[in-house]
Amino acid sequence: MFGLSKSEDPPLSFIRFEDMKMPEETMPDYLILNFYKITHKDSIGSAKYGKDYYHFGKGELVFTATGKLF
Repeated sequence: MFGLSKSEDPPLSFIRFEDMKMPEETMPDYLILNFYKITHKDSIGSAKYGKDYYHFGKGELVFTATGKLF
């Protein structure tokens, strides 16, 4: 997924966003993930998660549940 190799320990993976290969023209408008995700945001921005938009400050942690529209 996203040009990354398979994890050696499937229950837990550490991924650097910079290592992901996602050409903009192939990115879908939204994602529905089948895993939990904890992300450390180094930049300020916003994203739609479920029905709402969330605004992120620099240095925040974002927790995403499975089956949610992101």
